[in-house]
Amino acid sequence: MRCVRTAEAVALACCGDASQVVLDDRFIEMDYGEWDGLPLSDVPVESWRRWREDPDFAPPDGETLTSVTSRVSEGLLDWVSRHRGEVLVVASHVSPIKAAVVWALGVGEQATWRMRLSNASITRLDVSPDDADGLSATLMAFNETAHLDRERQRP
Repeated sequence: MRCVRTAEAVALACCGDASQVVLDDRFIEMDYGEWDGLPLSDVPVESWRRWREDPDFAPPDGETLTSVTSRVSEGLLDWVSRHRGEVLVVASHVSPIKAAVVWALGVGEQATWRMRLSNASITRLDVSPDDADGLSATLMAFNETAHLDRERQRP
């Protein structure tokens, strides 16, 4: 619901109309399975090590980093191809945002372990057609939080 409220607030501020908000399950948070809500100290050390080393490892009944990157990149390609030249806003959670950055940079999923995102931060990608009838992505900004400081300064 936090993402929906964020998307509605952005749509109202930018367009004056929250009815343009569309829910797309490809951008939902990673499924942590049995580890969801579990303190890190309760995750078996060997399982934690394996998860960090192997992007195809999944928590019990959960999802792999590879599958998150796959569904997020599929969603990005779909939306960008249908709305070329337009500004799109995706309100999401940490893992899908990191997956979008992994896709944009063309690096492996292990790079997600070297990224830190703050709550309510902004990450911006520039996605455009390339010479091979595909899409090219550039990371323009990561984990921007300056807008949060301005909000705190308002009376």
